[in-house]
Amino acid sequence: MVSAVEAGGSAAATPWHGMASAAPARAEARVQREVVLEAICGGLAASTACFFTNPIDAMKTRLQTGAASSLTGSLTAVSGSAAILARPQDLWSLQRGLLPAVGYNFTLNSLRFSVFHVTEPVLGQGLGGLIGGVVAAAVASPFAVLRVRSQADVPPSRSTPLASAQLSTHAMAQVLRVGSASTVQFAAYRTIRGLFSTAAGESGGSPWSLQGTAGLDAAAAAVSSALATVAFNPFDVVATRLYAQTSRSTSGPIACFWSILSNEGTAGLYRGFFANLLRNLPHGMLTFAFYEQLKRSLHCTAFADGPGTGGTGAVVGVRVHTTMPVHLKQLS
Repeated sequence: MVSAVEAGGSAAATPWHGMASAAPARAEARVQREVVLEAICGGLAASTACFFTNPIDAMKTRLQTGAASSLTGSLTAVSGSAAILARPQDLWSLQRGLLPAVGYNFTLNSLRFSVFHVTEPVLGQGLGGLIGGVVAAAVASPFAVLRVRSQADVPPSRSTPLASAQLSTHAMAQVLRVGSASTVQFAAYRTIRGLFSTAAGESGGSPWSLQGTAGLDAAAAAVSSALATVAFNPFDVVATRLYAQTSRSTSGPIACFWSILSNEGTAGLYRGFFANLLRNLPHGMLTFAFYEQLKRSLHCTAFADGPGTGGTGAVVGVRVHTTMPVHLKQLS
């Protein structure tokens, strides 16, 4: 005969067993929501930033496909092109390619942020950024082709359909471009933001008055974007040249790289650098600032059935630190 204590103990164990078995399912669902949240916030942030930075991107594309072949000439061209921004009649021409640019940025950054979120805890910041950039670039490459051809104002009569070999060549060029940028940008952003945040805490908020704000996100993004521009500009020139060509040539990005280097020197690989920097600084600042703010705002909704949080910790690729569940607070 089973004693009352034994029966009571058995009955009491049942709900705990059910909670234990449900825990892995809840954890898996939470991880899935985190990945979806990264994709939504990354895509929306970058595509929103694109509305502000596409004119500079169009200017950069024209410089890289133009006749200037030196850093000095590029800087002069940037100064001349910047004057165009002040002429209302030419403003719309600088927004040429906006739709494919928005599609490109949403697709690229949805994948970059979500893949990095999954791979970084296992592979580290550098490899996580590289894999995220490679996967995102391979998928978003067709949008990049349309964007560059629209910005370079390639006439439809000269814009030939892309063969399958060209598509793979263009994808490889984009992989090199975004892979190098993501490797530097994500790792640098996380590290620099951590340093800024530590400095702000140690100084008691002065002179680092941006702690916990979008300003701190933007400041870290500006430094990481500048470093990323130095790393990927040569591959950006290669990708732009390949995308803007009007022939059916299938020469690969490596051959294009050596052709530019041998004919134009190192300056040729850094053509349009200042325009690229002028574009990437505000684009990176807006993207990461929007991303952090969106994630802070959407997290409470996405995880309404679980532990709450006051924010993301403001470091990309880091799991959210949650507060104590309500039922445990009542017991403590």
